[in-house]
Amino acid sequence: MTDNSVEVRIVRAVDFHGDIRWNHPVNRYPYNTLYFVCDGDGSVTINGRKTLLEGGNVYLIPSNTLFACSCVSHIHKLYVDVFAELVPGYDVFSDAEGQLRQLPYSVEDTLRLCRAENEGGLKN
Repeated sequence: MTDNSVEVRIVRAVDFHGDIRWNHPVNRYPYNTLYFVCDGDGSVTINGRKTLLEGGNVYLIPSNTLFACSCVSHIHKLYVDVFAELVPGYDVFSDAEGQLRQLPYSVEDTLRLCRAENEGGLKN
């Protein structure tokens, strides 16, 4: 490991299809969670701020962030739980705790990741 390297460990990756039962009012995980969204009407609430999860985006929920998630009818997403450490025990996203981050990521690329997960896993 060099001074500038980041060690990424995938805890799990799941091609997830949910319905109104995807309603979890209290969540807090020791790892970062990425939501690669394909479609649906899901949302994440952090510190009272509700964000709709839109297809064509990836969302980062930093480790140790208290959040709620739910959907009105359905959600299709690939979620990936990861540790991303600059040095052992120091998470590269620790400064973002309590904030939802969002970047564009095409649905086509997300579906490719879903296929990879279904055919043998992103860990491989």
